[in-house]
Amino acid sequence: MQGDLLGGAGEIHRLFLALWPDAPVRRAVRAAVERLQREHAPGGRAVNPARYHVTLQYFGDFDRRPDALLADVRRALAALGMPRFVLPLERAGRFGTVGWLGPERTPEPLDALWRALDAALRGAGVRTRGHARFVPHLTVLRDMRRPLPPVALAPIEWPVDRVVLIDSRHGGGGPAYDLLESWPLR
Repeated sequence: MQGDLLGGAGEIHRLFLALWPDAPVRRAVRAAVERLQREHAPGGRAVNPARYHVTLQYFGDFDRRPDALLADVRRALAALGMPRFVLPLERAGRFGTVGWLGPERTPEPLDALWRALDAALRGAGVRTRGHARFVPHLTVLRDMRRPLPPVALAPIEWPVDRVVLIDSRHGGGGPAYDLLESWPLR
């Protein structure tokens, strides 16, 4: 990342495709996180519910918003015709000091959506920086002081009805999310 005129770091644009929950799902997730904190005391910082999402494809970090890449992504997803589905958030887990909620198993419609996005982006020559294996999860805690054990939850039924393109801007303070585009599922 390049510095600004005073030699400091400028804003970073972190771009990704994601599932974006509606307000009722956000409230249910927040309530589940509060229960986890009461019952298991992992500590750490709760993620702001306005930033809840499940990342599908990650494009990288950029000094400025990459308009050519965004145009390629929009072109690749113009004909996205995947069905709506329900994503059950039914267990809690962790990656190091990060706590998350996710499904017990990846639902077939979600796996099909991930594969369709990957194929469409590859077909358009768009490079992603994700993992070869998709592990759907919604990050809810950061910097946990104690490990969060794998915990079964009362399922939160998330009706997934769209894929969104997000620009997560990082500068001074916490990230700001800009929703750049939304593709409805049928």
